[in-house]
Amino acid sequence: MANLYGTSNDPNVAAVFGDSTGGPAVWGNHKFNHPNASGVYGTSQYGVGVWGKGGRLAGLFEGDVEIIKGRVWANNTVNHPNASAVLGTSQYGVGVWGKGGRLAGLFEGNVDVTGGVKTRRILVDSQGGQGIPCVEIWQDGLGDIFAALNQNRKVFSISNNGSFSTTSGGDIRGDLFVGGYLTVKGDIYGKGVKLTSDKNTKENFSDVNALQILDKLASMPIHFWNYKDDTASERHIGPTAQDFHDTFGLSGADNKHISSIDIQGVALVAIQGLIEKNERLIAENVQLHANLANIEARLSVLESKG
Repeated sequence: MANLYGTSNDPNVAAVFGDSTGGPAVWGNHKFNHPNASGVYGTSQYGVGVWGKGGRLAGLFEGDVEIIKGRVWANNTVNHPNASAVLGTSQYGVGVWGKGGRLAGLFEGNVDVTGGVKTRRILVDSQGGQGIPCVEIWQDGLGDIFAALNQNRKVFSISNNGSFSTTSGGDIRGDLFVGGYLTVKGDIYGKGVKLTSDKNTKENFSDVNALQILDKLASMPIHFWNYKDDTASERHIGPTAQDFHDTFGLSGADNKHISSIDIQGVALVAIQGLIEKNERLIAENVQLHANLANIEARLSVLESKG
């Protein structure tokens, strides 16, 4: 028989009640050296095994708290933003430690972290089907919205204006949609570049004088050169953007870049101009041969009359 035993059939009446104005109202001390030896032990078939209620703390533990089977349920009904159902603090170690075979922690609702979060893996699973983002990051300051570090070196980041940067080449296995300008400081490698050329996307069509374009192309400076960031052995050939802009006046006010659409268009028109010139030369050559043949025939007649 236990030293202290109480029964009650009334849910509002405690089976064991301790009242104190000094030390603990109920104190349990077990001296038997066994892992299952409990100082205070409470069981319940339907309700609460051990119920703690206090003006400041409902329970205070000096040592480890182990849940063998079941779970810890905390419900806070105080209407205050700082009222916590579960609060874990630690001066040196871990405030709240979660470990599980499938998930270390499961949150239904918002998770607000004022400090850092350190973990080996974070799994975000959204199955609501309501168009709600799986991860939503609020950044009202000046720093990056997201930053990924490897060995204390930033390898990927998203700035607070939505732009992102990476220190490696990256691997995009899918479509990349860019709604604005894409600036690349290095070379772009690929099987091909398809430029939008659908006539339904264009307007203000006008005819092109191929011979005029050919004449302008003939007067435009074209040089061998290399980029200042490259070695002198990495040579290229072509015009400068300024000379191309001054010659043809394309690409609006931008005189520092050459659109591949424009330079290819100039090349195609120049080819048409050469074809037109060549056809004129062929026609002139045919006419000259005809004239020469006529002159030779007349000369032969004159010589025969000699």
